Amino acid sequence: MYIIESPEGDILRSYEIKERIDTASGELILAVEDWLSKKPSDLNCKVELRDVVDQNSGEQIMFEGLVTRFRGNPVEVSDYKVRFDKLSVSNGPRMISVVQGKGVGQSRRILSLDEASGEVILEKPWRVIPDTESVLAVGNYLSRVVVYGNTLDGRPYGATNDKTASTGAEAYGGASDFIVYGNVFTELESASHNFGYGSFEFDGIHSTVAPNYFNVFESNLVETCFFGAPNTLYCPKSELPIQDGDIGLLGNLWRGNIFSNIVSTVFSSRSTFSDPSIYMNVYDGNVAVNCGEFLNEGQGNRHSVIVNNKSIHQNVEKAEINTEADNVPILYGNQWSSSSPYEALKVKLGVLAAPHRVILINESVKNFKIFNLGSAELLWSAVSKADWISLESDEGMLSAEEAAQIGFEILNVPEEGDEAQVELQSGDGKTFSLTLIYEPEAIILNDSITYPLRGLRGN
Repeated sequence: MYIIESPEGDILRSYEIKERIDTASGELILAVEDWLSKKPSDLNCKVELRDVVDQNSGEQIMFEGLVTRFRGNPVEVSDYKVRFDKLSVSNGPRMISVVQGKGVGQSRRILSLDEASGEVILEKPWRVIPDTESVLAVGNYLSRVVVYGNTLDGRPYGATNDKTASTGAEAYGGASDFIVYGNVFTELESASHNFGYGSFEFDGIHSTVAPNYFNVFESNLVETCFFGAPNTLYCPKSELPIQDGDIGLLGNLWRGNIFSNIVSTVFSSRSTFSDPSIYMNVYDGNVAVNCGEFLNEGQGNRHSVIVNNKSIHQNVEKAEINTEADNVPILYGNQWSSSSPYEALKVKLGVLAAPHRVILINESVKNFKIFNLGSAELLWSAVSKADWISLESDEGMLSAEEAAQIGFEILNVPEEGDEAQVELQSGDGKTFSLTLIYEPEAIILNDSITYPLRGLRGN
């Protein structure tokens, strides 16, 4: 980017180099035509090269000003109503979200708000009613907006570096149920950007988040961009810690997208805060062809889910995913071209799981599945606690992201509704139990269900 300093004042503009750089004289020659209705020779200005981003250059569909106006504990909560002891807001906030405690992750439109009484009336009831220990945020957040069926194309230089703000679709601040579906993105710095913004206007000591919850980026085609779809929680004053326990980004989903020729990282998730503040990113059924790193999650991320994705490239030694030591992701059904996809993980663990903890069985269905949802080999063992169930296998090993089917025999046919416990244990000593229930006449679908399900329609 070039900063043009002129007698008219500082003008921030982006220009391409049209001519050449004379390395002998150090002269930078630009073809700047008809700028402010003047010829280049008439411009009494100088050019400096600076590593800055014009925050208003290149965004194509952009929602901003989505900030928090109030944060606090309620003194009374019911289905449709919340009351605060003190409520001071401005600019007519539209949304209220639970950012901590019981009911976290829920967002509701505000029908009416009365500062004098502290009362907020909701458009629809809570699914899980928060309590007085919950923390709620009130603000001008985006909600229930869809960006679909567009072709959004940037300039070639947008795909070569991260020094522009060139983005296809972005919510800058608080957002929920923001859906980006069925678009084509080309030659941008990034196709979409979940950007949770943390403000510091309230007490000057903490950063207060604008919640960015349960947004969807699905079935998009992304070609020749620098980044794919970043996820960011940012505060200009990163030295101010986040309000203890508040969640900035939660449950955002990237599903069924196709990425090709992404220079840097297909998915990244970053926070300026070291405290946990980004939870449960879900990456499901995406395809990346000839891209850089598939996923990189920095500090502040927890409990990510990475399932049914496919990465196709020629670098068999490349690490596919990178997470911090305190963020151990759930992995299953991914197809990696690399022979060492987990090499960059700070912690590699096996995670023993089962799709169902209660399983109906009869003479036609005599097996159940277990999974390793981790990034390392896993030893497992199983013990039947009932004398009428005999396991065909009672121990074994699962590779990373591998499943196994355990068969059993039914001895001394039990009565309808009888239960048997099977205790499963992993090599690190963690245990859990399955309950097998004998239902001779039931139509049982357990064996046809995969885990985890892929896509909204399970395909």
